[in-house]
Amino acid sequence: MKISGVQIHLIGVMSALAVSLSACSPTSENGLLTDQASQPNKHDVSLAPAADELYVKSDAATVYNQAGTHRADLSGECFTSTYPTHAIRVFYGTTQVPLNDVNINPGAANTAYCYQGRFNIVLNTSIFGAGSHSLKIQIYGIDDKGVSNENLGRGRANFTLTK
Repeated sequence: MKISGVQIHLIGVMSALAVSLSACSPTSENGLLTDQASQPNKHDVSLAPAADELYVKSDAATVYNQAGTHRADLSGECFTSTYPTHAIRVFYGTTQVPLNDVNINPGAANTAYCYQGRFNIVLNTSIFGAGSHSLKIQIYGIDDKGVSNENLGRGRANFTLTK
């Protein structure tokens, strides 16, 4: 029986594939390529609220006042960890900016809330003059004792309001 060039090529490809697949097996029981947990009988998942999980991010770096009105729309992403309640507030320096509507938090005055990973806020811009203004949005997790928790890193974001 005579072996053709195609058959030799096929044998070579299959040999190379077998060698490369054998490299996928773990080299030891604690190797990086195993699926074994370091403690296979212990799989704890904490549902405790964590301030470092609070997250808020504006969709736009700049929001614009709607012509002829005293309102500007602000939306973005958010995550509340597992806090039983939370609040999203907007600040101009240390002054809290009034909110008009859209996802306004019924449990806390002048705050918004995160709904399915998103927030939508209508800012009342009547307190601002013409020009650009630097603002900050911040999310707070409120625990079962009523204590407000914050993440000073990912739990706040800066944006610009142009009026």
